[in-house]
Amino acid sequence: MGLTCFLVYVDGLIITGIDSKVVNQFIASLSHQFSVKDLGSLHYFLGVEVILTQHGVLLSQYKHTQDLLGRHKMIAAKEVSTPMQQVLL
Repeated sequence: MGLTCFLVYVDGLIITGIDSKVVNQFIASLSHQFSVKDLGSLHYFLGVEVILTQHGVLLSQYKHTQDLLGRHKMIAAKEVSTPMQQVLL
């Protein structure tokens, strides 16, 4: 059967899992009880960009960060290094 995850935020629901048959059965079951709109593959959720790669899932807040910098007129701000170690997958 495998792992299936349900993420709920206000009126949004993300359903994912290892076994696509189980995921599709759950979505079909939900659609019998509720009005369900399938938006396809996940690209953004709560300001986080979701990028599927051959190695897994990459989560990025690049667009959200650029929007914030633009809103506060800081796009041309000088970069500084961070003491935190970067992890590249």
